[in-house]
Amino acid sequence: MIRLQVSIREMVKEAHDTFVGLAAQGMTMTRVTHEICLAREVADRGVVMDTGTIVVENASPDTFPP
Repeated sequence: MIRLQVSIREMVKEAHDTFVGLAAQGMTMTRVTHEICLAREVADRGVVMDTGTIVVENASPDTFPP
């Protein structure tokens, strides 16, 4: 079980690093995530939803909740 958790963390980090690298290259992406830290790091705009309803559109990542 511990090894599985480590593998999952490694996969998440690899995906995170890939998105950061693509963003640094100027790649346009559409990403749906619950990982607000990643969104702040790579997004230049975003949409915040609550129970399936858009509550903030074209938000600056700085405005994403902590």
